[in-house]
Amino acid sequence: MQKLSCLTTLFFMLLASNVSTAQCSQEHTDLTTLLSPSTMVVEAQVKNASSFWGSGGEMIYTRYELEVFQVFKGKARNTVELIALGGVVGDQAMKVMPSTELQVGEMGVFALKPAVYDLPRSSAAAMQSVAPNGPVVTYSPDYEEAYFFTGEITDRSAAYQKIINETHTVPVRQKAFPKRKILNRSFMPQIDSITPDLVAAGIGDIITIHGQGFGEGTGT
Repeated sequence: MQKLSCLTTLFFMLLASNVSTAQCSQEHTDLTTLLSPSTMVVEAQVKNASSFWGSGGEMIYTRYELEVFQVFKGKARNTVELIALGGVVGDQAMKVMPSTELQVGEMGVFALKPAVYDLPRSSAAAMQSVAPNGPVVTYSPDYEEAYFFTGEITDRSAAYQKIINETHTVPVRQKAFPKRKILNRSFMPQIDSITPDLVAAGIGDIITIHGQGFGEGTGT
């Protein structure tokens, strides 16, 4: 663990002078500025993630496999390889700020351009995110809300239209959008009451939830 913490600390020190500048520029970047340098804009979902060492052995990268549902700009296959700086390989880790850190299952609209990193030849067609923090819009297939990187909250249809207005293209549907999960309410727990009505946080007070359908096991 000492090796891991030392490497991470060293990398933070090397990047510290650029962190605040990068974060400020991202905060004040508008959608037009962000999409202009992109060669590909896709609606996609993260299917897999894995980290690896670059060709020179000096940088760790993370490879994200994006399953494409819709293409707003450029041409894309059913899957796109997105490469981001930083990751964990064995007991060694590198952290870059701001960084593109995605979770498997995360979904949204990604503005991409060809990766310029020191990568193996097998990643020749890999892309990198134009936005340092990842997707320009994120959302769940189970809900209508869409969240822009600027902090704006809208619905998916409005988000699509904003992207279309910027790219000036007709989006191409690659794959059907994931079906919304239907909750089976007959198996959902029913809450009748919660006691006490008021507790203080952080001091270990106990609340009790009264109802039915919580399952057979004892929960906490």
